[in-house]
Amino acid sequence: MPPKYTTQVSERFPFPDAPCAVVTESIYHEKRKMATRYHWMADTQPEAFAVYIDMMRKMPPGEKMRIALEMAAMMLRAYEDRVRREYPNAGEREVFLRAAALRLGRDTVLKVYGWDPESGAAP
Repeated sequence: MPPKYTTQVSERFPFPDAPCAVVTESIYHEKRKMATRYHWMADTQPEAFAVYIDMMRKMPPGEKMRIALEMAAMMLRAYEDRVRREYPNAGEREVFLRAAALRLGRDTVLKVYGWDPESGAAP
C-alpha cells in the first residue's frame, strides 16, 4: 500500500515577508514533514514531489551545483533574449547593461556601471 500523504496549505517559509517564499502546500509523510512545495510546483502530485525530493537528496553535491549553475546561466540568457527582443539594434554592451538592470535594478547599474537604462543613451 502506498504511503499516506497529507497537506497543509498556505504556510509561509522561511521568511514571512518575502514574496518568493510563499509556500502553497507542505507535504507530510508518516507524520514527518517531508518537503515544501512552492507555487511553481503547485500542480505536482504529492507522490511525484516525494520522488523528486528523494532524487535531490541522493544527488551528489557537485551535480546539484552543476544544475544550479546551468539554471543561473539559463536565466541570464533569458534576460539577454528579452533585451534583444525589446531593443533589436542594441550592441552587446547595451544588452549586457540592460540585462543587468533587469536583474539588479536601475540604481545598482547606475552606481556600478555608470549607465542609466532609462536615459537610453548608448553605453
